[in-house]
Amino acid sequence: MLIVNDDRSSRQICRSAIEEIAEILEAASGAEALAMVAAGRPDLILLDASLPDMDGFDLACRLRERPQAEWIPVVFLTTLTDTASHRRGLELGAVDFLSKPVDSSILRLRIGNLLEREHLRIVALEYQKKLHETLMAQTASTRMLEAIFNASSDALVVIDAGQCIVQANSNADSRYGGGSSLVGRSSAGFSFRDTGQRPVLLTDLAQQSRPVECMLSTPEGRQLPVSVGV
Repeated sequence: MLIVNDDRSSRQICRSAIEEIAEILEAASGAEALAMVAAGRPDLILLDASLPDMDGFDLACRLRERPQAEWIPVVFLTTLTDTASHRRGLELGAVDFLSKPVDSSILRLRIGNLLEREHLRIVALEYQKKLHETLMAQTASTRMLEAIFNASSDALVVIDAGQCIVQANSNADSRYGGGSSLVGRSSAGFSFRDTGQRPVLLTDLAQQSRPVECMLSTPEGRQLPVSVGV
C-alpha cells in the first residue's frame, strides 16, 4: 500500500502500525504519489488531505482520471471534520476517513479490513476474467463443431436420452426428414438392425465404445446403412 504524507514522522507512525500486514511504499507529495502509482498499482492509498504541492482531494480526483488507478481504495487521514469535506472525499471514491491523531490499533484494524476486502475484489475479478475467457473459448469451439457438423457430407443426427432428435444437419433432413427438419421429432419411428437383421436398441448402443454399423429403417420403409455412436 502507499502512504502519502509530507510529514516524515507521520509516515513513520503509520508505517509502524501497519507494516506487519502490508508492504509499504511512501510518498511525500502528490507528484511523487502519482509517479509511484504509474509505476505500479498499490492495493490501497492512505492519503493526507493536506499536501505541499496539491490538495489531497485534488490528488484523489487525478487518480480517478487514470484507468490504472480509478479503482484503488483511498483512505483519507485528516484533521478535517466538517461534513462538506467528508462528502467531497466520498464523492471522489474515498472508502474511509481517519481523524488525526490516529490510534495505531484502529489504523491497523481499518487498513487490514480494507486490504482483505480489496484482495477479495481482485480475486473475484480474476475469476470473472478466467470464466469469461473459458466461455469464449467454449463458444468458439462449439461454433467450429457446429460448422463441421452442418457442412458434413454425411447425414448427421443427434438424439437425446428421451429419444428426441435435438440436432440434424441438412443432409439428414433431406434424406430422412421428407423435406422438413428432423429436430423436435421422436426417433421412435426409426429402427436399427445389425448386419444379421437383429433389432438394435439405443440402450445397447450406449454400451459400445465405438460407432456401430447398422441398417436404419425409416418411417417411410427405406433401408439405409448408417454408423451409430452413443
